Amino acid sequence: LDILIKGRYPLSLGSSELVLYVAVPLGGTVLFVEDADNYRGFNMGILGGAELVLGGGPLSLFAEFGWRYHGVGDDDVSLRTHQAALNLGASFIF
Repeated sequence: LDILIKGRYPLSLGSSELVLYVAVPLGGTVLFVEDADNYRGFNMGILGGAELVLGGGPLSLFAEFGWRYHGVGDDDVSLRTHQAALNLGASFIF
């Protein structure tokens, strides 16, 4: 289960809209290991990005860059990752 805290700053570009944002994902993580215990942990990060809503319609393009952390384990086992994140994509609102 994750929560995404997101601050947005919309800019009007005629019929389109550019939205600049900062996002902070927070959540829980479970690592499933075959024939072993499952490990619980958490994840978090910070991402900055921009979304271009085309013509005020249902299609938008986005790009974001930031840092993500994932950590799982118990008293005996620990796994932590720090990742640079680059996400590019499109959204269709319906």
